[in-house]
Amino acid sequence: ERVENTFLRWLQAGGVDLISVHTWTTEETIDELLGKVNGVVLMGYPEELNKESLYYKKAQYIIQKVVKIAEESEGKTLIPVLAIGNDASLMTTVLTGETDYITSIKNTRPNRLIFEDTDVAKKSLIFQELDPEDFVNLVSLDILANRMNFGITKGDFKKNAKLNELFDIIATSKNNEGEYVSVIQNKKYPIIGLTFHPEKIVFEQNLI
Repeated sequence: ERVENTFLRWLQAGGVDLISVHTWTTEETIDELLGKVNGVVLMGYPEELNKESLYYKKAQYIIQKVVKIAEESEGKTLIPVLAIGNDASLMTTVLTGETDYITSIKNTRPNRLIFEDTDVAKKSLIFQELDPEDFVNLVSLDILANRMNFGITKGDFKKNAKLNELFDIIATSKNNEGEYVSVIQNKKYPIIGLTFHPEKIVFEQNLI
């Protein structure tokens, strides 16, 4: 579909060589690929939180395998994971084992980021190499493209012990329903969740 195609082209434009993993890709093949790649991108899918879906099970296997590799290597082999859109919530459910903090958001409006701590955000894995001008634009202009079915409100995140133990909130965003988590980073591993598609900004698609 269009979002996936533009996401792939965005990565390729940055010089990334891509290898697709499908719901029918075997675990043996995934194990082999994880020994070769230097990162994983989970691109988002409408049925992420259906734990019986093939997509959820495959994403779960990849995330848990990445963590296992890091633990068995005592932190010497770290494979970054970037979970986009609804997959940010999927990623948290895999690592916490909980879903009760997930809420229906249905956000399709453009918005901006609200950084919890600007200095921390600038040093985070996702923003540490961002141009200063772009960093300013993220907080001052409604340019982020969100197409979310569900997510985590800031209040629910703060109340959940496991989420606070595993993740730092890097940034939030607001919609008509309130303030929700927009960027999170795992405290131990290079695992990041973004509720927006970084390759899509408002002028490129009709969000309203």
